[in-house]
Amino acid sequence: APFGTYRCLGHDAWLAISCETEEHWRALVQGLGSPDWAQDPRFATREGRREHRRELDPQIGEWTAQHTPRQAMWLLQRAGAPAFEVSSNEDLYFDLHLRERGFVRRGSFPGWPNAEYRGPAVVLSETPGQIRKGEPQLAEDNYAVLGGLLGLSRQEVDRLTEEKVVY
Repeated sequence: APFGTYRCLGHDAWLAISCETEEHWRALVQGLGSPDWAQDPRFATREGRREHRRELDPQIGEWTAQHTPRQAMWLLQRAGAPAFEVSSNEDLYFDLHLRERGFVRRGSFPGWPNAEYRGPAVVLSETPGQIRKGEPQLAEDNYAVLGGLLGLSRQEVDRLTEEKVVY
């Protein structure tokens, strides 16, 4: 402890902190500006911080609420504390580093020519992973699911479709 996400300045803005060692804790305290509450004996040990996390987390949250996630991240990381902004999908989409590493891919799928999409989170050298198919169209997989998985005949699937039980 502390270990979790803390609300920051801005709409739905968060910072993740993960202190696993005493060194992390000391770096966090330094990054927070060495507040008086950090000297509380309840927070002197890892076990104490874990036991009193309900008292500790709001103290950290008061500090993070005064900063954007990126500001808080840089201040804490500069001190050596393990902290990182929680990124939204929009943040990830526009991140230049992730784009350079191929996180955002481009492809063509039925109904979506020249689409951009998120690539695999992990890229392995021998099996790099790929998206083979776009999102299914409405009812595209009815025969595979209702017939293949549930064992209905093609006629039964057609009847359910005609009766608008399925689309």
